[in-house]
Amino acid sequence: NPRKEGSDPMHAFLVARDPVSGKEAWRVRYEEVAHSAVLATAGDLVFVGNAMGWLEARDAANGKELWKFNNGQPHEGGIVSYSVGGKQYVAAVVGRGSLVMDGYDDWWPNTFGKKHFTTDTGALVSFTLP
Repeated sequence: NPRKEGSDPMHAFLVARDPVSGKEAWRVRYEEVAHSAVLATAGDLVFVGNAMGWLEARDAANGKELWKFNNGQPHEGGIVSYSVGGKQYVAAVVGRGSLVMDGYDDWWPNTFGKKHFTTDTGALVSFTLP
């Protein structure tokens, strides 16, 4: 177990910064480390996926969670936004199959990893924005 005895458990942060000053605007703490790439949209949304299968939409101004959906598989890839016929979409790659996920059982025994997600699976999941 890579955590040191008595130390704060491993965790992750999603941090937004002011693009001019570099000062932190907001921060969200996550108990699991691995997250997918982050997508920020012109509509002031921030999307991030995590190893537990959740894809979240957050308000870019304050980090407040606006929506989330569990795909049943971890997010390890990128997130993209595109438009077709006047509709806006967000798509994310999901599925377990990287070396990152192979270490999860060592870090979080009985939590997730090989015990909870099928190996070598993948899908591209797409959502319509309102």
